[in-house]
Amino acid sequence: MILDVARHKFHEGIISLIVIAIATVIVGVARPIAFDASAVAMTSWQASLYAFEQSHSVVAALLGIMLIVHASLRLSRATILSKIYPTSSMAAMSLTAVMAMAMATGGNMLSTLLVAVLTAEFIGRMLYSMRHNARLHHIFTAMMALGLMPLVDSSTLVIVVLYPLMLMSLRSRIREVVVATIGLMLPLFAFCYVAWCSGANFNDEITMLYERMMLPGAIAVEEYVTLPRLCFVAIALFLLLCVMVIYRNERLSMTLAARNSWTMMQLCAVTLVVLFSFIPSLSPASFVVVMMFVAAMLPLFFQKINPTISVAAYILLVVSAIIAA
Repeated sequence: MILDVARHKFHEGIISLIVIAIATVIVGVARPIAFDASAVAMTSWQASLYAFEQSHSVVAALLGIMLIVHASLRLSRATILSKIYPTSSMAAMSLTAVMAMAMATGGNMLSTLLVAVLTAEFIGRMLYSMRHNARLHHIFTAMMALGLMPLVDSSTLVIVVLYPLMLMSLRSRIREVVVATIGLMLPLFAFCYVAWCSGANFNDEITMLYERMMLPGAIAVEEYVTLPRLCFVAIALFLLLCVMVIYRNERLSMTLAARNSWTMMQLCAVTLVVLFSFIPSLSPASFVVVMMFVAAMLPLFFQKINPTISVAAYILLVVSAIIAA
């Protein structure tokens, strides 16, 4: 049954993913939220993506579908291979697309979806790092994805606080700390170097990132902060609390690596919710980052509750996402 998300087969997950991805970009292109790009905090990449989306809507829609599909498959594959659920589940594939539908259809759709892809990459590499002994590659890639996010959306600069949290959770050795630091700083260093070669001061971009984080973000647009969207956020966070309660009862049946992964994901989700509550540059990408962590954890909820309630909860989530979009 295609509505029983916890027991999706691969073809059912793919069908749901593609349908939701197409619906998301249609809404994002057909009903864009117009705002003055000079009045909100936008990075140079974000402004370029916004201009491209406005002038090439069809190509932007195709890119949006590709980004949603990639983020969903990336997150679903990571959760399956990392075995963080008692039984294997492809639910993250559909849930990621549902989160994107609800939160990414306002403002700059392409930059928001690009942040979603980077978040999926970070979560996936973080999960792999918990299980693999040779984990330098995964740590480096996770930190590089983390370092790229502020260049795409200024509100995600606060996400760098996940850097020490991840290293503490991994109980990293000195060489892993060095590799993680290089991976985190490499995107910003490369961007600053290109700007310096163009004639600007080397540290101008670093200063501008902080200043943009203190400016009003795209979330300040009243058309984005709607009651249906806030209701969706409330439903998603309520389900997240239910997942945390279920995990408390099920954690002893999981492997040590799975428990470490769950501790890290919950810590990241709670930390991000608190941090995003205090910055003025809040944007759709801020919500998407949190919702990606929610999408990675929600399959446990759908696995452990009654199938009838599971279907009802999934329908409620999808309907609220459609209304919010």
